[in-house]
Amino acid sequence: MIHAPEAPVFKALLLISSLLLIGIGIIARHLEPRIATRWHWGIRIGAVILITSSLVDLGFTAWRALLEINPYLYGAYLTNSRHGQWVMVRVVSAVVLWWLSVKPRAELNRLPNANKIDIGLHSLASIALGLSISMTTHSGASNQVLPIFGDLMHLFAMYLWISGVALLAIHRFSPKDGIEKAKLISSVAAWSVAALTLTGVYQSLIKLWSPALLVETQYGATLSIKLFLYALVLGFAAMNRWYWMPQLEKRQNLFVRFQAATRIELALLCTVLLATATLGSTAPPERDVRLIQPIEVEEKQNIWLLKAKGITPAIGGLRLTFQIIPQPGYKLEPDARLDLNLIMPADGMSLRQNPTRKADGTYYFETRLGMPGQWKLLIKIPGAKWEIPFEVTD
Repeated sequence: MIHAPEAPVFKALLLISSLLLIGIGIIARHLEPRIATRWHWGIRIGAVILITSSLVDLGFTAWRALLEINPYLYGAYLTNSRHGQWVMVRVVSAVVLWWLSVKPRAELNRLPNANKIDIGLHSLASIALGLSISMTTHSGASNQVLPIFGDLMHLFAMYLWISGVALLAIHRFSPKDGIEKAKLISSVAAWSVAALTLTGVYQSLIKLWSPALLVETQYGATLSIKLFLYALVLGFAAMNRWYWMPQLEKRQNLFVRFQAATRIELALLCTVLLATATLGSTAPPERDVRLIQPIEVEEKQNIWLLKAKGITPAIGGLRLTFQIIPQPGYKLEPDARLDLNLIMPADGMSLRQNPTRKADGTYYFETRLGMPGQWKLLIKIPGAKWEIPFEVTD
Protein backbone atom coordinates (compact mmCIF):
# COMPACT_ATOMS: atom_id res chain seq x y z
CA MET A 1 0.00 0.00 0.00
CA ILE A 2 1.06 3.62 -0.52
CA HIS A 3 1.88 5.29 2.79
CA ALA A 4 -0.34 8.34 2.06
CA PRO A 5 -2.11 9.69 -1.06
CA GLU A 6 0.23 12.67 -1.34
CA ALA A 7 3.42 10.65 -0.70
CA PRO A 8 4.31 9.87 -4.37
CA VAL A 9 3.94 13.55 -5.28
CA PHE A 10 6.29 14.71 -2.53
CA LYS A 11 8.72 11.89 -3.32
CA ALA A 12 8.77 12.87 -6.99
CA LEU A 13 9.37 16.53 -6.11
CA LEU A 14 12.19 15.46 -3.78
CA LEU A 15 13.93 13.35 -6.43
CA ILE A 16 13.53 15.93 -9.21
CA SER A 17 14.70 18.87 -7.10
CA SER A 18 17.69 16.98 -5.66
CA LEU A 19 18.59 15.92 -9.21
CA LEU A 20 18.67 19.59 -10.23
CA LEU A 21 20.74 20.54 -7.19
CA ILE A 22 23.28 17.73 -7.44
CA GLY A 23 23.25 16.95 -11.16
CA ILE A 24 23.78 20.45 -12.52
CA GLY A 25 26.63 21.02 -10.08
CA ILE A 26 28.31 17.77 -11.18
CA ILE A 27 27.96 18.70 -14.85
CA ALA A 28 29.41 22.18 -14.33
CA ARG A 29 32.38 20.92 -12.31
CA HIS A 30 33.29 17.71 -14.13
CA LEU A 31 31.69 17.55 -17.59
CA GLU A 32 30.96 20.97 -19.12
CA PRO A 33 32.11 24.14 -17.27
CA ARG A 34 30.47 26.37 -19.89
CA ILE A 35 27.00 25.68 -18.48
CA ALA A 36 27.95 27.47 -15.24
CA THR A 37 26.42 30.74 -16.41
CA ARG A 38 23.51 29.15 -18.33
CA TRP A 39 21.99 26.56 -15.99
CA HIS A 40 22.35 28.34 -12.64
CA TRP A 41 18.58 28.88 -12.57
CA GLY A 42 18.12 25.09 -12.29
CA ILE A 43 20.03 25.04 -8.99
CA ARG A 44 17.84 27.79 -7.56
CA ILE A 45 14.58 26.22 -8.70
CA GLY A 46 15.73 22.87 -7.32
CA ALA A 47 16.57 24.40 -3.93
CA VAL A 48 13.22 26.18 -3.63
CA ILE A 49 11.23 23.07 -4.60
CA LEU A 50 13.25 20.78 -2.33
CA ILE A 51 13.06 23.00 0.76
CA THR A 52 9.37 23.82 0.30
CA SER A 53 8.20 20.28 -0.52
CA SER A 54 10.28 18.72 2.29
CA LEU A 55 8.87 21.06 4.94
CA VAL A 56 5.27 20.70 3.69
CA ASP A 57 5.65 16.90 3.50
CA LEU A 58 6.95 16.89 7.07
CA GLY A 59 3.86 18.86 8.09
CA PHE A 60 1.60 16.19 6.60
CA THR A 61 3.59 13.47 8.37
CA ALA A 62 3.42 15.30 11.70
CA TRP A 63 -0.32 15.83 11.26
CA ARG A 64 -0.87 12.12 10.60
CA ALA A 65 1.26 11.23 13.62
CA LEU A 66 -0.22 13.74 16.06
CA LEU A 67 -3.74 14.03 14.60
CA GLU A 68 -3.42 17.81 14.86
CA ILE A 69 -0.80 20.40 13.94
CA ASN A 70 0.25 23.84 15.05
CA PRO A 71 3.57 25.73 14.96
CA TYR A 72 4.67 24.37 18.34
CA LEU A 73 3.91 20.73 17.48
CA TYR A 74 5.47 21.15 14.04
CA GLY A 75 8.67 22.54 15.58
CA ALA A 76 8.79 19.76 18.15
CA TYR A 77 8.34 17.10 15.47
CA LEU A 78 10.98 18.75 13.27
CA THR A 79 13.61 18.85 16.00
CA ASN A 80 12.81 15.70 17.99
CA SER A 81 11.82 13.07 15.43
CA ARG A 82 14.33 11.16 13.34
CA HIS A 83 12.46 12.14 10.17
CA GLY A 84 12.47 15.81 11.11
CA GLN A 85 16.18 15.81 11.93
CA TRP A 86 17.06 14.39 8.53
CA VAL A 87 14.80 16.96 6.88
CA MET A 88 16.86 19.66 8.63
CA VAL A 89 20.04 18.09 7.21
CA ARG A 90 18.37 18.12 3.78
CA VAL A 91 17.42 21.79 4.03
CA VAL A 92 20.92 22.84 5.16
CA SER A 93 22.50 20.81 2.33
CA ALA A 94 20.18 22.45 -0.20
CA VAL A 95 21.09 25.92 1.08
CA VAL A 96 24.82 25.12 0.77
CA LEU A 97 24.38 23.82 -2.78
CA TRP A 98 22.33 26.91 -3.63
CA TRP A 99 25.08 29.12 -2.21
CA LEU A 100 27.75 27.30 -4.20
CA SER A 101 25.57 27.46 -7.31
CA VAL A 102 27.48 26.06 -10.30
CA LYS A 103 30.79 27.89 -10.09
CA PRO A 104 33.18 28.93 -7.29
CA ARG A 105 31.87 31.76 -5.16
CA ALA A 106 33.77 35.04 -5.01
CA GLU A 107 34.43 34.35 -1.33
CA LEU A 108 36.16 31.08 -2.24
CA ASN A 109 38.19 32.65 -5.04
CA ARG A 110 40.17 34.58 -2.45
CA LEU A 111 41.48 31.30 -1.03
CA PRO A 112 44.30 29.16 -2.44
CA ASN A 113 43.06 26.07 -4.33
CA ALA A 114 39.61 27.64 -4.67
CA ASN A 115 38.45 25.09 -7.24
CA LYS A 116 39.41 22.14 -5.05
CA ILE A 117 37.66 23.69 -2.05
CA ASP A 118 34.58 24.32 -4.18
CA ILE A 119 34.52 20.72 -5.45
CA GLY A 120 35.04 19.41 -1.92
CA LEU A 121 32.21 21.48 -0.47
CA HIS A 122 29.91 20.53 -3.33
CA SER A 123 30.74 16.84 -2.86
CA LEU A 124 30.12 16.93 0.91
CA ALA A 125 26.84 18.83 0.54
CA SER A 126 25.70 16.44 -2.22
CA ILE A 127 26.50 13.38 -0.10
CA ALA A 128 24.69 14.90 2.90
CA LEU A 129 21.65 15.63 0.73
CA GLY A 130 21.66 12.12 -0.73
CA LEU A 131 22.05 10.59 2.73
CA SER A 132 19.14 12.66 4.05
CA ILE A 133 16.99 11.10 1.32
CA SER A 134 18.24 7.54 1.89
CA MET A 135 17.71 7.79 5.65
CA THR A 136 14.01 8.55 5.15
CA THR A 137 13.39 5.56 2.85
CA HIS A 138 12.60 1.92 3.57
CA SER A 139 16.36 1.24 3.65
CA GLY A 140 16.93 3.99 6.19
CA ALA A 141 14.23 2.57 8.45
CA SER A 142 16.24 -0.66 8.70
CA ASN A 143 19.14 1.18 10.41
CA GLN A 144 21.55 -1.19 8.63
CA VAL A 145 24.65 0.21 6.95
CA LEU A 146 24.66 -1.93 3.80
CA PRO A 147 21.05 -1.24 2.69
CA ILE A 148 21.51 2.49 3.36
CA PHE A 149 24.80 2.55 1.44
CA GLY A 150 23.19 0.61 -1.42
CA ASP A 151 20.28 3.07 -1.57
CA LEU A 152 22.72 6.02 -1.61
CA MET A 153 24.79 4.48 -4.42
CA HIS A 154 21.61 3.72 -6.36
CA LEU A 155 20.54 7.34 -6.02
CA PHE A 156 23.85 8.82 -7.17
CA ALA A 157 24.24 6.37 -10.04
CA MET A 158 20.80 7.40 -11.31
CA TYR A 159 21.65 11.11 -10.96
CA LEU A 160 24.96 10.71 -12.82
CA TRP A 161 23.29 8.90 -15.70
CA ILE A 162 20.41 11.36 -16.02
CA SER A 163 22.73 14.38 -15.70
CA GLY A 164 25.04 13.17 -18.46
CA VAL A 165 22.21 12.32 -20.83
CA ALA A 166 20.51 15.67 -20.09
CA LEU A 167 23.71 17.50 -21.02
CA LEU A 168 23.94 15.69 -24.35
CA ALA A 169 20.23 16.10 -25.09
CA ILE A 170 19.86 19.81 -24.21
CA HIS A 171 23.21 21.60 -24.54
CA ARG A 172 24.18 23.04 -27.94
CA PHE A 173 27.44 21.41 -28.96
CA SER A 174 29.38 21.63 -32.15
CA PRO A 175 29.49 18.15 -33.70
CA LYS A 176 33.18 17.73 -32.83
CA ASP A 177 32.81 18.80 -29.19
CA GLY A 178 29.56 16.87 -28.84
CA ILE A 179 31.14 13.62 -30.00
CA GLU A 180 34.00 14.01 -27.51
CA LYS A 181 31.52 14.65 -24.68
CA ALA A 182 29.40 11.73 -25.82
CA LYS A 183 32.39 9.38 -25.44
CA LEU A 184 33.02 10.59 -21.90
CA ILE A 185 29.36 10.49 -20.87
CA SER A 186 28.95 7.05 -22.45
CA SER A 187 31.67 5.71 -20.14
CA VAL A 188 30.08 7.40 -17.10
CA ALA A 189 26.67 5.99 -18.07
CA ALA A 190 28.11 2.46 -18.39
CA TRP A 191 29.44 2.59 -14.82
CA SER A 192 26.13 4.09 -13.66
CA VAL A 193 24.18 1.25 -15.27
CA ALA A 194 26.40 -1.32 -13.54
CA ALA A 195 25.95 0.39 -10.14
CA LEU A 196 22.18 0.80 -10.66
CA THR A 197 21.75 -2.83 -11.62
CA LEU A 198 23.80 -4.23 -8.73
CA THR A 199 22.25 -2.02 -6.05
CA GLY A 200 18.78 -2.46 -7.52
CA VAL A 201 19.06 -6.26 -7.44
CA TYR A 202 20.37 -6.11 -3.86
CA GLN A 203 17.54 -3.83 -2.68
CA SER A 204 14.93 -5.99 -4.42
CA LEU A 205 16.23 -9.19 -2.82
CA ILE A 206 16.02 -7.56 0.61
CA LYS A 207 12.38 -6.55 0.19
CA LEU A 208 11.05 -9.34 -2.05
CA TRP A 209 12.12 -12.78 -0.87
CA SER A 210 9.91 -14.63 -3.39
CA PRO A 211 9.39 -14.00 -7.15
CA ALA A 212 5.64 -14.42 -6.58
CA LEU A 213 5.62 -11.14 -4.63
CA LEU A 214 6.29 -9.28 -7.90
CA VAL A 215 2.69 -9.91 -8.91
CA GLU A 216 0.99 -10.56 -5.56
CA THR A 217 1.84 -7.25 -3.84
CA GLN A 218 1.47 -3.59 -4.75
CA TYR A 219 5.17 -3.04 -4.06
CA GLY A 220 6.09 -5.90 -6.39
CA ALA A 221 3.77 -4.66 -9.14
CA THR A 222 5.25 -1.15 -8.91
CA LEU A 223 8.76 -2.62 -9.04
CA SER A 224 7.77 -4.65 -12.12
CA ILE A 225 6.68 -1.45 -13.89
CA LYS A 226 9.95 0.22 -12.95
CA LEU A 227 11.93 -2.78 -14.27
CA PHE A 228 10.01 -2.65 -17.56
CA LEU A 229 10.79 1.05 -17.98
CA TYR A 230 14.41 0.43 -16.98
CA ALA A 231 14.68 -2.26 -19.67
CA LEU A 232 13.38 0.22 -22.26
CA VAL A 233 15.98 2.77 -21.19
CA LEU A 234 18.73 0.16 -21.41
CA GLY A 235 17.60 -0.63 -24.95
CA PHE A 236 17.86 3.01 -26.04
CA ALA A 237 21.15 3.43 -24.18
CA ALA A 238 22.59 0.37 -25.91
CA MET A 239 21.46 1.72 -29.29
CA ASN A 240 23.08 5.09 -28.58
CA ARG A 241 26.34 3.48 -27.50
CA TRP A 242 26.69 0.63 -29.98
CA TYR A 243 24.92 2.04 -33.04
CA TRP A 244 25.16 5.83 -32.95
CA MET A 245 28.67 6.20 -31.53
CA PRO A 246 30.36 4.21 -34.36
CA GLN A 247 28.25 6.15 -36.87
CA LEU A 248 29.41 9.47 -35.41
CA GLU A 249 33.03 8.43 -35.81
CA LYS A 250 32.41 8.23 -39.57
CA ARG A 251 29.88 11.04 -40.08
CA GLN A 252 29.90 13.96 -37.66
CA ASN A 253 26.85 15.50 -39.34
CA LEU A 254 24.72 12.78 -37.72
CA PHE A 255 25.20 14.38 -34.30
CA VAL A 256 21.83 16.18 -34.52
CA ARG A 257 20.06 12.86 -34.96
CA PHE A 258 22.09 11.41 -32.12
CA GLN A 259 20.91 14.25 -29.87
CA ALA A 260 17.31 13.46 -30.80
CA ALA A 261 17.89 9.85 -29.73
CA THR A 262 19.35 11.00 -26.40
CA ARG A 263 16.21 13.08 -25.79
CA ILE A 264 14.14 9.91 -26.00
CA GLU A 265 16.54 8.25 -23.56
CA LEU A 266 16.21 11.26 -21.24
CA ALA A 267 12.41 11.12 -21.36
CA LEU A 268 12.46 7.42 -20.48
CA LEU A 269 14.89 8.06 -17.63
CA CYS A 270 12.44 10.62 -16.25
CA THR A 271 9.67 7.99 -16.27
CA VAL A 272 11.99 5.65 -14.35
CA LEU A 273 12.55 8.47 -11.84
CA LEU A 274 8.78 8.86 -11.38
CA ALA A 275 8.40 5.09 -10.97
CA THR A 276 11.14 5.24 -8.33
CA ALA A 277 9.16 7.93 -6.49
CA THR A 278 6.05 5.74 -6.48
CA LEU A 279 8.04 2.70 -5.38
CA GLY A 280 9.62 4.65 -2.53
CA SER A 281 6.14 5.65 -1.34
CA THR A 282 4.81 2.08 -1.35
CA ALA A 283 5.17 -0.14 1.69
CA PRO A 284 7.13 -3.36 0.99
CA PRO A 285 5.48 -6.67 1.92
CA GLU A 286 5.66 -7.86 5.51
CA ARG A 287 8.41 -10.12 6.77
CA ASP A 288 8.22 -12.98 9.22
CA VAL A 289 7.69 -10.95 12.38
CA ARG A 290 5.52 -11.42 15.45
CA LEU A 291 3.90 -9.44 18.22
CA ILE A 292 5.63 -9.39 21.59
CA GLN A 293 2.17 -9.57 23.18
CA PRO A 294 -1.20 -10.08 21.46
CA ILE A 295 -3.48 -7.05 21.29
CA GLU A 296 -6.99 -7.34 22.65
CA VAL A 297 -8.85 -4.16 23.58
CA GLU A 298 -12.53 -3.54 24.27
CA GLU A 299 -13.20 -0.04 25.54
CA LYS A 300 -16.11 2.40 25.43
CA GLN A 301 -15.76 6.16 25.07
CA ASN A 302 -18.79 8.42 24.75
CA ILE A 303 -21.09 6.75 22.23
CA TRP A 304 -18.38 4.57 20.70
CA LEU A 305 -17.26 1.04 21.54
CA LEU A 306 -13.78 0.00 20.33
CA LYS A 307 -12.98 -3.66 19.74
CA ALA A 308 -9.37 -4.15 18.62
CA LYS A 309 -7.39 -7.35 18.16
CA GLY A 310 -3.84 -8.02 16.98
CA ILE A 311 -2.40 -11.48 16.33
CA THR A 312 0.55 -13.09 14.56
CA PRO A 313 -0.89 -15.38 11.85
CA ALA A 314 0.81 -18.59 10.78
CA ILE A 315 2.24 -16.95 7.63
CA GLY A 316 4.01 -14.29 9.70
CA GLY A 317 3.54 -10.57 9.95
CA LEU A 318 1.01 -8.79 12.12
CA ARG A 319 -2.72 -8.92 11.46
CA LEU A 320 -4.51 -6.05 13.14
CA THR A 321 -8.29 -5.72 13.11
CA PHE A 322 -10.65 -3.40 14.89
CA GLN A 323 -14.24 -2.27 14.93
CA ILE A 324 -15.68 0.99 16.24
CA ILE A 325 -19.35 0.55 16.96
CA PRO A 326 -21.74 3.44 17.74
CA GLN A 327 -24.29 3.28 20.52
CA PRO A 328 -27.46 1.50 19.31
CA GLY A 329 -30.09 3.94 18.10
CA TYR A 330 -27.67 6.86 17.88
CA LYS A 331 -28.09 8.92 14.73
CA LEU A 332 -24.66 9.44 13.15
CA GLU A 333 -23.59 12.54 11.29
CA PRO A 334 -23.11 11.63 7.62
CA ASP A 335 -19.67 13.28 7.56
CA ALA A 336 -18.39 11.84 10.87
CA ARG A 337 -14.68 11.41 10.24
CA LEU A 338 -12.41 8.72 11.61
CA ASP A 339 -8.64 9.39 11.68
CA LEU A 340 -6.57 6.23 11.85
CA ASN A 341 -2.76 6.15 11.84
CA LEU A 342 -0.11 3.50 12.41
CA ILE A 343 2.95 5.26 13.82
CA MET A 344 6.55 4.24 14.49
CA PRO A 345 7.67 7.12 16.76
CA ALA A 346 11.40 6.30 16.69
CA ASP A 347 11.60 6.66 12.92
CA GLY A 348 8.98 9.36 12.43
CA MET A 349 7.01 6.95 10.22
CA SER A 350 3.27 7.47 10.01
CA LEU A 351 0.99 5.33 7.86
CA ARG A 352 -2.48 6.74 7.45
CA GLN A 353 -5.13 4.05 7.03
CA ASN A 354 -8.52 4.01 5.34
CA PRO A 355 -11.10 2.08 7.38
CA THR A 356 -14.39 0.94 5.90
CA ARG A 357 -17.63 2.46 7.19
CA LYS A 358 -20.62 0.18 7.03
CA ALA A 359 -24.27 1.20 6.64
CA ASP A 360 -24.96 0.75 10.37
CA GLY A 361 -22.19 3.23 11.24
CA THR A 362 -19.66 0.58 12.28
CA TYR A 363 -16.07 1.17 11.18
CA TYR A 364 -13.97 -1.85 10.24
CA PHE A 365 -10.28 -2.11 9.43
CA GLU A 366 -7.70 -4.86 8.88
CA THR A 367 -4.04 -4.57 7.95
CA ARG A 368 -0.75 -6.44 8.16
CA LEU A 369 2.62 -5.11 9.26
CA GLY A 370 6.01 -6.68 8.70
CA MET A 371 8.43 -4.09 10.09
CA PRO A 372 9.79 -4.74 13.59
CA GLY A 373 9.83 -1.94 16.14
CA GLN A 374 7.72 0.04 18.61
CA TRP A 375 4.38 1.04 17.09
CA LYS A 376 1.30 2.98 18.12
CA LEU A 377 -2.21 2.80 16.72
CA LEU A 378 -3.91 6.21 17.00
CA ILE A 379 -7.66 6.39 16.50
CA LYS A 380 -9.61 9.63 16.66
CA ILE A 381 -13.29 10.22 15.98
CA PRO A 382 -15.58 13.01 17.24
CA GLY A 383 -16.14 12.29 20.91
CA ALA A 384 -13.45 9.62 21.35
CA LYS A 385 -9.70 9.04 21.01
CA TRP A 386 -7.65 5.86 21.56
CA GLU A 387 -3.91 5.22 21.60
CA ILE A 388 -2.81 1.58 21.52
CA PRO A 389 0.96 0.87 21.79
CA PHE A 390 2.41 -2.46 20.65
CA GLU A 391 5.77 -3.96 19.73
CA VAL A 392 6.70 -6.10 16.74
CA THR A 393 9.89 -8.20 16.66
CA ASP A 394 11.55 -10.54 14.18
